[in-house]
Amino acid sequence: MRALYFHAGPGFNSHPERNLLPSSFAAEGWDIKFFDEPSSKRPDGPAFHESGAFESFLDAADKFFCAIASGNPRILIGHSFGAHAV
Repeated sequence: MRALYFHAGPGFNSHPERNLLPSSFAAEGWDIKFFDEPSSKRPDGPAFHESGAFESFLDAADKFFCAIASGNPRILIGHSFGAHAV
């Protein structure tokens, strides 16, 4: 089973959670994947666009969800600003 984690923000990444949560989820039989918001500081991820930033965030979250979650039982976790995506 898979969990998808949408972190706080805007503009933050999931680095702290990537270091804290995977072992706890794995112990329960869950795989967890982490979403990073579009940011100019993460050039390998979705591009940040100041104009329409919130809509861009939601679009990137939707693409992440569709790419990762398809066909797998899942739980969505939205922390703080990440609740908008969930």
